Amino acid sequence: MIRTLRARVVFTYIGVVTVSVIAAFLVYNFAFSGPETRRYEREAKAALHAAVQLYERVQPADEDAFWDGIARTRGAALRLYEADGAYREYGDAVGMGDAVVSRGDIAAMLDGNEPAIAADPSCGCELVVGTRLSRDSGAAALVMFPRAIEGEYGVLVILGVVFAVGSGLFLLVSGRLVGPIRSLTAAAARMSEGDLRIRLPDTRSKDELGDLSRAFNHMAGQLERQDRMRQQFVADVSHELQSPLTSIRGFASMLRSPGMPEADRERALRAIHEESERLSKLNGHLLVLATLDAGHCPFDPQPVRVDEQMRRSMLLLEPQWSSKEIEVVCDLPALAAAGNHALLEQLWVNLLGNAIKYTPAKGRITATGERGANEITITIADTGIGIAPADLEHIFERFYKADEARNRNVEGSGLGLSIAKQIVLLHEGRIEAASVPGGGSAFMVRLPLARRAAGANAPVVENGIA
Repeated sequence: MIRTLRARVVFTYIGVVTVSVIAAFLVYNFAFSGPETRRYEREAKAALHAAVQLYERVQPADEDAFWDGIARTRGAALRLYEADGAYREYGDAVGMGDAVVSRGDIAAMLDGNEPAIAADPSCGCELVVGTRLSRDSGAAALVMFPRAIEGEYGVLVILGVVFAVGSGLFLLVSGRLVGPIRSLTAAAARMSEGDLRIRLPDTRSKDELGDLSRAFNHMAGQLERQDRMRQQFVADVSHELQSPLTSIRGFASMLRSPGMPEADRERALRAIHEESERLSKLNGHLLVLATLDAGHCPFDPQPVRVDEQMRRSMLLLEPQWSSKEIEVVCDLPALAAAGNHALLEQLWVNLLGNAIKYTPAKGRITATGERGANEITITIADTGIGIAPADLEHIFERFYKADEARNRNVEGSGLGLSIAKQIVLLHEGRIEAASVPGGGSAFMVRLPLARRAAGANAPVVENGIA
């Protein structure tokens, strides 16, 4: 199997040239060689007869010089056979050997006949013609050996056949080579018109065109998935906005009712305030995601003491975990990561807040960490309700909420973990989750190590100021 396009083109070229040359010689030998040979034989005999007539008319004194000149003028070899079989050679006939012309052929020519003299491949002769030469000293047999019979006509025929056959084969083969590119062009045009379901036919080709087809199909699949996610995102945002707006509208209508009890009025106002806060948080999360997605968030990595950030985040969320009597433990050594202070603080708040929401009363949340050769690992574990395996691979997707039946009393927009993942990716880190239903969850965050903050006394960036 040819695995590269370059090798396929090279072997195709070699194959086309080889087939074209073979076809050219076959066509020439079967269709043109016979007529061409007869034509050249007639021309050779005519030239030989003209030379004999010139000799008989001139009767040169120096016979050898005359025939040597004729041989060189014609570009052929000549032999002059006497009646006893002795001969003289002119032009390029020297060294051809005695077996070229038989004694029977010589006798026939001396009698005035022109026998068909068989060519002898051993001497390189493809055509032999002969005739009787009348002289005062006695008759002789004059034989001409033309060296080549193809001539310009034969060369043109061979070149023409090579060109015609080669062109036809290249047209056939090029269709197979260019076909995948045409399919790719058509598919790209349909994709540009919005058809993201387009796919190229599955190919088992291992060359560059096969790789390109598979890469295109993968890209199309990713774009289609992103388009579905975008549509789902818009639908989820609409749903998340509609719920609080419906509540606010309902409670506002209640407030317009005359004679409404004060207790009910206070409850309606409190609900409107809570729904307004929910909308504000949702809007803030959407703005953070939009900023991270667009890459507009300024990011100048500085050494940040993660252990101190984690403790401050836990203190910031104390009203939430203390109200549920959750035990919160920060068992972090002095660790520094290279990152943005504000974004990393948002990361810890999101992960801790998520753990608090799904950990029942009197549960436990633990933050641990360790330092590796090039990165630090922070683990936030809880003893909460856990996450089902089917939900675990989707928890970082936007607006995803695992098992609504189990979590109907847990408030949230479904964006916290998505924001956490975006922040980690911005820091060129990794985030993973492990969980056992009913046995709690653990989130592992790996961040690049801050080289300039290896020790506990290293400078720590706080709000962008060291």
